[in-house]
Amino acid sequence: MQLFVKAASLGLSVLLVCSTALGYYESHRNFPSKRGFSKSIPSKKGNLFFKDEAPPPVTVAPSHEGVTFECEAGGSPQPTIHWLKDGERIEQGVFDNSIEEETSFEDKTDKRGQRLLRLGSTKGKLFLDCLGQESEGTYSCVAETPYKRISRSSELQIDNVANTLPMGIDTQRCLVKRSMKDGEPARIYLWTANRIEMEGADVQLFCRATGYPKPVITWVDIEGNLVQKGDDRYKILSNGDLLIHKISWKKNLGVYNCIATNPTGTDKTETFLYPTTP
Repeated sequence: MQLFVKAASLGLSVLLVCSTALGYYESHRNFPSKRGFSKSIPSKKGNLFFKDEAPPPVTVAPSHEGVTFECEAGGSPQPTIHWLKDGERIEQGVFDNSIEEETSFEDKTDKRGQRLLRLGSTKGKLFLDCLGQESEGTYSCVAETPYKRISRSSELQIDNVANTLPMGIDTQRCLVKRSMKDGEPARIYLWTANRIEMEGADVQLFCRATGYPKPVITWVDIEGNLVQKGDDRYKILSNGDLLIHKISWKKNLGVYNCIATNPTGTDKTETFLYPTTP
């Protein structure tokens, strides 16, 4: 009952967390308490799956416009997501090394050496602007953990009924006009949707953004307060992720907001964190 009251006050349901992050369904009449909840969680190492919102098999979009692909995957550990076009990786962020792409900064075991849950769901977006004939192809959402990789694809088809110029000219004009006007707005392309972990662990929440000029990432905690530098409870990593130290039910259960901002736009996402105990 304590969990139901606190989750309801946030406008959330623990049912959502279970079904989204774990592929695990509970009855609304059986809200678990924090104690012993982890025993009922299917935390098989390497578990990885897509949600229904993965890209449709075929996507049709008008030329000169934009389209956004989105997919969500859950598993243990929480997966990362990247995108391919015709088998070639699309770069969405600039990282110094591959470590920054993974959950490399969070705890993997507890103080006794026992493996942590590391359960979560991740959402990813691919933004395509100024579509032209050359944009057609197969776009794949790839979700992966250190143990497994899965993918789903969508065939992008461009509707060129209104295109009277030679192939590629409209797209070039669109891109030049857009870059000269404002740059590229801040847009978040990868973030943690839901996360479940044992109390006392350090947890890493994803938030990666693209844009020009480079977006500034800020985080807002469950109380609506801006995460400040020097706060020993948190650390905002160079890639935009939030590292939360020694999570607890009382202090960390709730919604965290990631905000990406640059002079041409602002984007915002939400992450629900659920600390639990054995």
